[in-house]
Amino acid sequence: MSSLPSIISPPLRPPETKLRLRVMAKTNDVDVTELPSVYQSNSAQEEEVLEQADVFRKRYAVMHPERSLLLLAPKNECGVQKFISLFVRPSKLPFKQLYDYDGAARFVADFVTYEPLDEPRRLPESVVSPSTTLRWQAGSSVDMSVLLVSLLLGAGYDAYCVLGAAAVSVASNDLTGYECPYLLDPTDKKDADADAVGAKGSSYSSVSQEKPKLESDLLKKIKRDEEARAAAALASPRPGTPAEIFVEPVKIDLPPPPPMTHCWVLVLPSKRDVDKPFFIGVCRTQLTSWPVCHCAHVFARLQHYAFRPNSFLRVCVPAR
Repeated sequence: MSSLPSIISPPLRPPETKLRLRVMAKTNDVDVTELPSVYQSNSAQEEEVLEQADVFRKRYAVMHPERSLLLLAPKNECGVQKFISLFVRPSKLPFKQLYDYDGAARFVADFVTYEPLDEPRRLPESVVSPSTTLRWQAGSSVDMSVLLVSLLLGAGYDAYCVLGAAAVSVASNDLTGYECPYLLDPTDKKDADADAVGAKGSSYSSVSQEKPKLESDLLKKIKRDEEARAAAALASPRPGTPAEIFVEPVKIDLPPPPPMTHCWVLVLPSKRDVDKPFFIGVCRTQLTSWPVCHCAHVFARLQHYAFRPNSFLRVCVPAR
């Protein structure tokens, strides 16, 4: 995969600020002359699709007045409204690592920098094409999901972008509590210990010096202080001195914060020997089975030829 960037054209004048969506929406720092002409205008068929999407939007608002409007026609990197399904472009790249869902998901999570939405509890106003996401190497969960679904569809999977709301820890990509994937694997540690034991019995053990065991003086001092405090707590108070009064802290259960707008990928069975559906988190390459998902609500799922809203939705995201 190291040779993958060689087929990607140079970045489009990298934005001055880190947030790509803010730059795209509020400045004119995108050189549209380097983009294909289909990004800069709509064909007659695309205009008709937009009209049908607008009719569906109005009917949806009448039938479900308690919900916000669906993400049907966001703006692209050129500021042109496009139907959301047209952003998905099934693509098959000449790299075997991207032919399986785990390799493609790992590539998107490692190659593209995840950026939360500027307004995390509202639907995004703009989405970019998969090629632009690769050029910028940054994108929101919607952009990363569109890119991953494009790769999975090109590899023969039945994949969908799922737009909904997730917990704050998921939408903000909070990895607190997760084990670092770059730490030494336990099996590798056992192999390293076995190699060290074997080195002691080798012919070089008589001339080589054993590495000293490194210990922290600070950790030793902390351990001694803890032991001293524990011993003092067990000792009875001296006569004439009042015993310490221990007040147990009051634990207050705060309500969880409201969920944030997020997008992830759904892979359905019937293709590529997939026997059961599962979700893929584009930010952390996390695979979960069908009934288990880190989402709070699902608004709609979409593909390059389909857009299916969730008819069982009970909550909504505030409309702009």
